[in-house]
Order: sequence, then C-alpha cells, then structure tokens
Amino acid sequence: MKKIIIALFIALSLALFITNAVVKMNLNRRNIISQLQSESSMINVLVAGANNFNDNRFSFFMLVSINPDKSSVGLTFIPPTYSVDAKDDGSGVKLNSVDLNDFSIVSKAIERDLGLKVPFYISLYSVDAQRITDLVEGINLFIFESAKLLKGLSSGVNYLDGKKSLEYINNVENNSIYYKYDRVMDIVLSLSKNRELYRKFINRPFIERASETLRTNLTIPELESLLQLLVDNTSVHWTLLPGQLEPDGVYSMDEIARKMYRDTFLRKLVVDSETEKNIKVTILNGTTVSGLAMKTRKTLMRDGINVVQFGTYHDQNLQKTLIIDQKGDSERLDLISSKLEIENRHHVIDSTQLHDILVIIGNDLGVLNDEK
Repeated sequence: MKKIIIALFIALSLALFITNAVVKMNLNRRNIISQLQSESSMINVLVAGANNFNDNRFSFFMLVSINPDKSSVGLTFIPPTYSVDAKDDGSGVKLNSVDLNDFSIVSKAIERDLGLKVPFYISLYSVDAQRITDLVEGINLFIFESAKLLKGLSSGVNYLDGKKSLEYINNVENNSIYYKYDRVMDIVLSLSKNRELYRKFINRPFIERASETLRTNLTIPELESLLQLLVDNTSVHWTLLPGQLEPDGVYSMDEIARKMYRDTFLRKLVVDSETEKNIKVTILNGTTVSGLAMKTRKTLMRDGINVVQFGTYHDQNLQKTLIIDQKGDSERLDLISSKLEIENRHHVIDSTQLHDILVIIGNDLGVLNDEK
C-alpha cells in the first residue's frame, strides 16, 4: 500500500510539472497583440505608475491606444480621481483608490465612458522606471527655461539618466499631476523623435530583463510586439481625458465629454486628416534687429496661421531660431518649421499656454532677413 501511495505521489508530481511546463510554454507563445495587429484592431493598454509602493494603488494613469492600420498612437492621461465605479449611494469610486489587482473594474469604466476595450495593463513604480531608463542608456531631452531650476540641467539638450528623468517629471510646481503629465509627454515625444536609437533594444533577452520587476498581464512576446508597434508608428497624439470634477472630488464624464473625446481625439487615430490651419503661434524676437517678429508674423499670417502674440524675448542674443511645440502636435510643428525653413525644433509641453507653437527668432533668421 505504501508503494502505491508513493507511486501515485510521483505520478501526480510529474503531471503537475508537465502541466506547468505546458502552461508556461503556451504563455511564451501567446501573442494577442500580433493577432489584434493582423485584424487592424485598436490595441489599448493602461499604464499605471507611482513614486512609492501603496498597496498596489497608483497615482499616474495613461491609456496607450495604438491603431496599427493608420500608424498612429494615442495617449490619454486619466486624472487619478477618475470615477471607475459607483457605490450604493450613487457616488463614484476614485481610480487611485482601486487595487489594480481587480483590473476588471477599471477596464469596465473605460469601456463605459470611452467605448474602448482595454484588456491589458502595465504597472510600475519609480524605481522600475529609473532602472528601465538606465537600461536603454538614458534620454537626450530638450529642456526649456521652465526647468532650469533643476540642479545640473540647463536650457537646451540635456542627457538624463533614470534618476534625472524622474527628477524632471516630479519637480513641478505644487506637485501637480497635470504638470507631471506635461513632462511625461516631453519624454515620450523625445523618445518618439529618436526612436531609431531604441530599436536595438527590442529583443527577447532585453525585454525579459527590463520587465522582470513590472506587473502586467502581457506576455514577453506581447511586450515585444507592443514595443515594435510603438517604434514603427510615427504619429503621436495625446489628450487629458475631458470631464468634470464633482462636489465629492470624483472626476466624471458626461455625454458632452464623451462626444468631445470621440470627435477631437479618437478621430485623429482612425481617420486620415490634414493638419489643421487653426494653429495659434506666439513669436518673440531674440535679436537686436528690430521688426523681425512683425515680419515673421506677416509671413505666417499670409498662409492663414493665427499669430496670437508677438514681441521681444528677454535674451537679445539668441544665435539660432527656435521653434517649440507646447501642445504635443508634431504635424503642426512640422508645418511651422517648413514655412519658416527652420530645423531647430523641439517639444516642450506646457498645457497652460494659449498658443500651440512658440517661435523665438535668432540671429540666423535675422541675417536671412537682411539678405532679402
């Protein structure tokens, strides 16, 4: 009898081992991302982040939407107090109070409000983001005057390792999550601009190493396919989720907000459209040559560009004309850059500004105007 029990135990252990091996092998082969790509379906992934561990609760939320058919990527920043459920009394439950282990609560709320199915999530903490940034050899980021208060950084292109990248994101006025979203977009657009530098990291061994501390329901093959799509897709759009703050502090969407999101944001991801001409531009003269801002204003206005402000920059000895996109629209940046024939262009997101594009005229454009 004892021998029979031992034999049964060995057989059961062997069966469990084989079962686990088969499950693991199937997981390693599973690639729903590639399946969705072949079907030209929208791929949606919720990315959640936090500076410190707090019982699997997070304070940063970004919905990544990829349309493989149109080579476009959409990023929706979701306020931490977004309503994801309703209590018995009808009040909402804030997103940052939900344990992400119960991801179905979050995905149902997003599908309810945005009409998007979100089957995947990735959650990480600041230490994870810092480690991954270092693994990809850091970021070359253009930083404008608003960030000069950060120690060791200056206006212009700066190399940021993982620690500096996190300092750049977190060191904002009043610790505002919305200002942090702006700075995250600075980094995202910089990565997109230099995407070819990061293509070499899209391989199985690197992804396994980079993702070993992440929590996600994506497999390694799916992460690999997802990163490949992000590198291959060239058009990046972003928005803050439209909605309103309720008296109880919950951020909710009504039908007007849902329509706004569909018409002004999702449409960009699924429909080919020409770059809008309703671009708001501010022009500042960074030279001692008088009248340059006025001349540049006339040049743009002849082509239907709306110049909302022009004047003098505080630095009167800027050597190279600078074009800065402050709303995260590469197409608009390309358009203004092309019209002024200036290639020194960068993204520095500042959603508090009324203008979309800031043009600061340097001595190079002053010389060209003198020659004409």
